[in-house]
Amino acid sequence: MEALQLQHESEGRSFTEVEIFTDVLGMKAGYVRQVGSSSLMTSVDLARRLEEARMKIEEMMARQKEYNKVVLKQAKMEKVM
Repeated sequence: MEALQLQHESEGRSFTEVEIFTDVLGMKAGYVRQVGSSSLMTSVDLARRLEEARMKIEEMMARQKEYNKVVLKQAKMEKVM
């Protein structure tokens, strides 16, 4: 790893440890990098984040549906006037 770091530095590039690990080991399915951390997220963490994202999406879709109703109602009112 140190040799790779020196090689990158001699080329004028600076790489983090995570980038060097990625160069050496490659990206593997199921591994998630966190900025500033070399720890891997557990499947429980990933499942929790996925559920949070799903809930936000559902909430946004519900808001969009309500917005569309308001826009349609407004267009109908303008048409009557």
